[in-house]
Amino acid sequence: MKQLVLLGGTLHCLPILKKQLDEQRFARVIAADSGLDWAYKLGIEPDYMLGDFDSAAAETLQYYKQKGTPMKAFPTRKDYTDSELAVWAALDETVPGDEVWIVGGIGSRMDHTMANLSLLYAALKQGVQARLLDGLNEIVLIEGESDTWWEKRPRQKYISLIPFLGDAEGIDLQGFVYPLQNAVLHLGECRGISNEICEEAGRLHLKKGYLLVIRSADDTRRDEFSAEK
Repeated sequence: MKQLVLLGGTLHCLPILKKQLDEQRFARVIAADSGLDWAYKLGIEPDYMLGDFDSAAAETLQYYKQKGTPMKAFPTRKDYTDSELAVWAALDETVPGDEVWIVGGIGSRMDHTMANLSLLYAALKQGVQARLLDGLNEIVLIEGESDTWWEKRPRQKYISLIPFLGDAEGIDLQGFVYPLQNAVLHLGECRGISNEICEEAGRLHLKKGYLLVIRSADDTRRDEFSAEK
């Protein structure tokens, strides 16, 4: 099963992002607070909305209330962020092998961005592959031992590997501009930044540890909108 979670933050290149999402089949869509604004702009009907609703535009919130979208409101003072509540609402309905696509969650608030990255780890610990997207970047977390293939993308041509929680060991890269063989990427080093796939697809083998795999495109500053306040 594949679910979609819409968060606040900054999204880029909405027509491209919308096309990417329209090509997927999501069993359930959850919108958290100002993620409702993105749902409206992207033409996506959420099955469920939650949060303290201190950031969503008043007219957007009223629109979905009038449509009868199921809603769960939380107090502003709480131990969990709206993003965390939404992702866990999705994870509560998953089994190992499922996917959760998280759209948004990246923006000017670095504290929220870093916290949302950590939600990829929460999903992985349940055997769920989560990905974080904002229209320019697509971020996933993988764990060794694993063997994965990554297709070449003309637009998101950069693919970076960042060790997470410690060193990542036994890395083999085939089909990349900068290949690796049984390499170690150490936490606190930037060796894995801005690689590119030079064949139709690239193979990434990780023996031990965790890697953030980030597909990214240059920011042209065109067609950018923000749901942040």
